[in-house]
Amino acid sequence: MLRALIIIFGLMSALLMPSVAYADSWFPAQVETYFSEDKNVRVTVTPRQLEDALAYFEDKVEEREPAGQKAGGNDKASMLLERKTTYGEWQTVWKRTLPNDVAPVSVLLSRTGRYVASFDNWHSMGHGDNVVVIYGPDGNVIRSLRLDDFLPKSYIAALPRSVSSLRWSGQHRISKDETTLTLEVTVPEVIDENSDSPPRENPKAFVEISFDLATGTMLPIDSVRWQWALSAVERVNARNWEWEQKRKAYLTSPLLGPSSNDEGDWHQYLREAFLRITADWKEDSTWTTVLRLPTAADYKPSRKWIRERLQDTYGDNVAFATLSPSNFIDVLRKEVAGFKPGRLNHLTIYLALEEPYWNEALQILKPTGAKLVQIDPAKPIPQNPERLKAMID
Repeated sequence: MLRALIIIFGLMSALLMPSVAYADSWFPAQVETYFSEDKNVRVTVTPRQLEDALAYFEDKVEEREPAGQKAGGNDKASMLLERKTTYGEWQTVWKRTLPNDVAPVSVLLSRTGRYVASFDNWHSMGHGDNVVVIYGPDGNVIRSLRLDDFLPKSYIAALPRSVSSLRWSGQHRISKDETTLTLEVTVPEVIDENSDSPPRENPKAFVEISFDLATGTMLPIDSVRWQWALSAVERVNARNWEWEQKRKAYLTSPLLGPSSNDEGDWHQYLREAFLRITADWKEDSTWTTVLRLPTAADYKPSRKWIRERLQDTYGDNVAFATLSPSNFIDVLRKEVAGFKPGRLNHLTIYLALEEPYWNEALQILKPTGAKLVQIDPAKPIPQNPERLKAMID
């Protein structure tokens, strides 16, 4: 069930965070090599060795550190800087362990390799004490930067985000004279002021923030560009505040069925109703399946989904809704007609049906042994107080 919790946590975060989070995926951290522009200097980053990504996520949920550590594997990330000799051989300049939990996401070398900059942490971009780290000629840390070392908290709050990370950056660069590191910082943007959709990022909008490589000192920002960025931040935060109020209202209000036959609304209704009803909302999950109107051109796939959910021998829960209750009853009757008694005793079925359809479904499904739970769209479902506290706090 812990694996289900990891999935549910990600889904709830994406659906319910004040600043809407988008799904993301991460490949396992690998040994990576980065070259200078002329290919005469290279940096090799070796990540901390994990058992696998799932072990890492499970340990993070259980707050076990170092998360996902592989037994006998190297327990620190490291970086090796090498320079090519006149004979074409690679000669070590310096090697050091890294402050990153697993590995940096990317690395940038200056022209001669005098300076190296690393960016972000695997599976947590924009978070932590080493979002940007500047390394000097001997591999020493000149400066390690958090995001709030160069961005106001209000700016960070407005940044687009995934479940794991902040999408804060573009293409960084080191000047050819090896004096300056310039960061491209995402400018958040409300794409459509009149839309009910959440704020989304414009991947081409950036403001530049530069640092002196020798000292790590932040350099003055172009004031016109910076004010433009701050104005965009203000608009996004205002929209996010509106979304937060809607989110709180949705979570605190009694839940009723959708007022229209919109399939997406019914899926959302089933998910939320299930989480309000189930006692173990932190770990329980369910399939949600909506039977479309029989007259719909894409009715047949939804008819097939009903069959698949009832024949699935591995799932614990399934939730059904329909845009035509009378047709749904006919479908149920046909699907379970050949079932042996007790065939579905492993399954809990949540049915979004009002009377008298609920009673009909009850009689049809009772011989299967399934546990049946009614979700009456006409009756308000209160929020689980424990869940509400977790979602609001």
